[in-house]
Amino acid sequence: MREELAELGHFQGTSGKGRPGPCLDRGGQFCDKLKRFCNDFKYQTLINKECRATCGRCGIATTEVEAEAVADLVVEDLVGAALVVTGEDPVGAEVVVTEEEEDLVGAEVVVMEEDLVEVTALAGVDLDHRLPDMVRLTLITVDMEHRRHSVGVVVTEGAVEEEGEGLAADVWMMRKNLYHEHASISRRSQADIDLWLTENECTLQGTAIPRSIFFFNESGFPDPIVHLLSVHYRIPTTIQSISWPVALSGRDLISIAKTGSGKTLGFILPAIVHTLAQPPRRPNEGPAVLVLLPTRELAIQVEEVAREYCRLMKLEATCCYGGAPKAGQANDLRKGIDICVATPGRILDFMEANTTNMRRCSFLVLDEADRMLDMGFEPQIRKIVGQIRPDRQSLMFSATWPKEVRTLAADFQENPVHLNVGSLELAANHNIQQHVEVLDEYSKQGRLFELLDHIMRQRDCKTLIFVETKRKADEITRNMRRDGWPALCIHGDKEQKEREWVLSEFKEGKTPILLATDVAARGLDVSDIKYVINFDYPNNSEDYVHRIGRTGRQEKTGTSYTFFTQQNAPKARDLIKVLEEAKQIIPDRLRELSESNFASRDKSKKRWRPVDDDGPSEKRGKPGDSDGFSGGTNSWAGSNGFQQARW
Repeated sequence: MREELAELGHFQGTSGKGRPGPCLDRGGQFCDKLKRFCNDFKYQTLINKECRATCGRCGIATTEVEAEAVADLVVEDLVGAALVVTGEDPVGAEVVVTEEEEDLVGAEVVVMEEDLVEVTALAGVDLDHRLPDMVRLTLITVDMEHRRHSVGVVVTEGAVEEEGEGLAADVWMMRKNLYHEHASISRRSQADIDLWLTENECTLQGTAIPRSIFFFNESGFPDPIVHLLSVHYRIPTTIQSISWPVALSGRDLISIAKTGSGKTLGFILPAIVHTLAQPPRRPNEGPAVLVLLPTRELAIQVEEVAREYCRLMKLEATCCYGGAPKAGQANDLRKGIDICVATPGRILDFMEANTTNMRRCSFLVLDEADRMLDMGFEPQIRKIVGQIRPDRQSLMFSATWPKEVRTLAADFQENPVHLNVGSLELAANHNIQQHVEVLDEYSKQGRLFELLDHIMRQRDCKTLIFVETKRKADEITRNMRRDGWPALCIHGDKEQKEREWVLSEFKEGKTPILLATDVAARGLDVSDIKYVINFDYPNNSEDYVHRIGRTGRQEKTGTSYTFFTQQNAPKARDLIKVLEEAKQIIPDRLRELSESNFASRDKSKKRWRPVDDDGPSEKRGKPGDSDGFSGGTNSWAGSNGFQQARW
């Protein structure tokens, strides 16, 4: 073992005891491997007080640790780190991790006083050996000052490079693996689990993935939570069945799933259990759990779910979002909370104003990560995450898996489990019956009223209508209310109190028609929306999928209607792909519009392309018919026995 390390060139310099000290600067060969090793075990470097080790390439271990923090650290075979494996109680423990002497990693831990731990022995470290249940007494030592705090804990204060400027981080022994497999899961055959995964179109990637659960009593949650789940739901959703055991095991998770999959409980309940397992909240400490999401509506909805289950376990949750007064949110943070649900901009404002901090945070959730990146929140997210301890647990949920989200996951997570529910391609919920009508712009409002006249005769008639602009939302709502339709609208210019009132009226069914801009397209969690109408087609097929995903939630069925005009022709091909994947009827007019646009675009390219004298001219594409799109195609079939109109 020592010879292997010597080949990496780290035995340079001397410690105060005349032993070799760890220097990482021989050609930089060792730096990257050390970084991977440190990241793998989620600990940082610890150096003896009198050791002046320096790495000129990566800057690791450039400062000292006070002798009172760690009384005596043998550095002869130190590989840039000190690992102490002690189990639950470090008092008087004597540990040997492996039976192979050449790869020994051992330590004798003696508690000298209530707040002083002495490490008296440390052997070599096997770079390829995984150690279970490690207790880390080691901290980042770049530009930091260390002081003793309590048994097995060292507190650091000062700036942390790339981990948040001005951060003061309490590093305590965090418990992450809280999962105990239920006996019924252990008895279940792997063939049954594989069949269930196949039937639910689930793809799992990762190592040592816990088996999925099928029933609430298998989850390992506290009894009050299991009881409340059983009252509200029959069985876990697919994403809950997989994500609960993974999250409770302390693993990082990437979950790609359609809207309405039950992901909110998929991360809130493990977050509650995680919080209960950590040291109790102290004065002036921030939350143990931080949930970041893109919009205030989604933040409010997630916080409502969190508050219901937190109340059972005597935990506190709050919500921080823009567009509302800061005073009330700041008071909640100062009083002390366990779970904070927030939009990135508002929580970063509070952190920069020292209203709260992330010293205590050890559980991070990024919900609708793709949407947050689309909205330009990446700089704020990176600043916030930089204030959270690097060995945190991170869960990421997204409806799509673009390159930007993949980069974020690679930067924020370690050895995650990757879960994909459904097709890897963009796909709409198959519980939604999709209707597309090609018509002229001036025909849309009349057609909308025809549809609503039919819809309002149904028993379940809650309808969400998406329009492109705020002005159009207000205008159509005025026209509808003037004609007696029970409609309200919501968009970004509405005051927060009005937005909350409108959402409450819609949720409770007092106003069954809601018009909205895309501010409500993501995360609007109203479980009984039966119809979605796209009055204006969105900018892309991804937004189309998310819009219609407001219906057909929690295994229910729903119906969507989409008005498509000739101005939307460039988006026809992508829409057809979504319809084909879901095995929906594709109107002939839509196919003609797609072919016409493709041929027209191809012809335009040929017209302006420079002539290549060396090559033959390309064949002309077959021109399509792009004219004659007037009126609408009635693609829904009326039902027999209409009830009398309710409104």
